[in-house]
Amino acid sequence: MKWCCFFLIFSPLFAFQSIQDAFAAAEKGQFAVYQRGKILSLLHVKEIKETSFILEEITCPAFIAKGMFDWKNWVQKGAKGSTSWAVFEIDRTTGEVIEAFSYTKNLFLSTTAANGFLSTLFQAPLKALSQEERRKVGPPPLEGDIDRRPLWNPPMILDYEAKPSPSYFVASSVWPDDGS
Repeated sequence: MKWCCFFLIFSPLFAFQSIQDAFAAAEKGQFAVYQRGKILSLLHVKEIKETSFILEEITCPAFIAKGMFDWKNWVQKGAKGSTSWAVFEIDRTTGEVIEAFSYTKNLFLSTTAANGFLSTLFQAPLKALSQEERRKVGPPPLEGDIDRRPLWNPPMILDYEAKPSPSYFVASSVWPDDGS
């Protein structure tokens, strides 16, 4: 089993049961970043249609996104250091991939292969992390002391401005032991 942590940047305080629910409620331009091992993936809602939406997925090694990272600027500048950049048209109801294209390889991808990963990702149940499970700022308290440390929230930069005190819906999920 593999563990994933998600920072959903759609509606900061809204809880979702799955990634599919989050993307069904998303608006054009919104995105989510998730980490699987040492790889980060940016899922960006490029376009919303009546029965489907266009989703970009850009992956990169986690070390690229250190500190105050401006995802929008990174993408606009060609996502330097990315290892993969693909676009998918996804059915809004079923979460299945209708069409897939890799910018990295400049070719259409098999929807069968894309459906295996994306449908698993989209349907994976999300468990909201409690305040106790969330990462905190500062050294841990001494044994027996109450933990009064503030929660860590990654910086949010929108339109080149750092937003003060951003809030996030932070969830985790366990990837099924399917050999992937």
